[in-house]
Amino acid sequence: MPIRFRCKSCRQLLGIATRKAGAEISCPKCGTAQIVPQPGEAEAATSATQPSEAASSADSGGNLGGNSGGTAESLSRIVVYDEPAPAALELRATAPPSDQPASWPLDSAGGAPGQALAPGQPLPSGMILFRRSTLYLQAALLAAVAAAAFGAGFVIGRGEMRYRAAAEGAQAAVQRVVVRGKLSYRAAALEIRPDANAVVIAFPVGQYPPKPLSADGLRPRDPIVDTNRTIDAIRKLGGDYARADAAGDFTLDVAGQGRYHLLMISAHAMRDPNTLIDEADLESLRRCFHLPDELIGRYHYLWETHTLQIGMNPIERVFGHAAGP
Repeated sequence: MPIRFRCKSCRQLLGIATRKAGAEISCPKCGTAQIVPQPGEAEAATSATQPSEAASSADSGGNLGGNSGGTAESLSRIVVYDEPAPAALELRATAPPSDQPASWPLDSAGGAPGQALAPGQPLPSGMILFRRSTLYLQAALLAAVAAAAFGAGFVIGRGEMRYRAAAEGAQAAVQRVVVRGKLSYRAAALEIRPDANAVVIAFPVGQYPPKPLSADGLRPRDPIVDTNRTIDAIRKLGGDYARADAAGDFTLDVAGQGRYHLLMISAHAMRDPNTLIDEADLESLRRCFHLPDELIGRYHYLWETHTLQIGMNPIERVFGHAAGP
């Protein structure tokens, strides 16, 4: 059993190994130097002052040393060592917690601070050994998990951004597009006038009516109407039909962004009688209209392909010099 006595200065209960009887020590709490008494003297002094407290302290010291029958809490101490494990572990004396006796920690055999633990001897209760390599491995695993979590979050975030971009692109594709423009004609060499009542027809590329449409009601000389059977058919395909106002301005409202055929027919600029409609244009227009030459008549026209999109610049065209009748 260790020698138990109280410090002369701070009255802290100390527990020192029997082999250090008569040696000079320093109190781990206040640092006062003093001589370790002989076992008999220490026991008599402790019993004379506070016998009940001495017994209680002995029980607490036994519990900290590894007795399983006590009620005191077991305090753990972590010891890190390098591989290979040392042949003996030195239990260094440290200042005890403020609410524990100075004999903490004691080994299961009643050892005291400063006592060497021989190979094969059971570890003191409350002592935990860790290889240094194990700590490094745990740190590496934590870093790997953190990096993996960061990478997963980055990938998921980019995937969500791509999904949003695709969704916005799909929404833009189905959102209706309003296109504005202006049509004019050259009345004289230096005179340009608005081409009022000029015709503008839009067809989505690749979207053609099941059978060619009639030109009735679509020609520049026809009365302006909001809709008719042919105009409804054009709009069902995703296109539109418009007429220029007095200022030559027109507006198309098509089904979505994409490529469209635009047929623009002047209401004032007439072609020379010897200037025929381009045969390639007629061949292409026959997929849409039954008699495209009747639709165009003797007027100047343009058959173009445009990419219509939201926010695009207005389409402006000037037809050639008006020919005489």
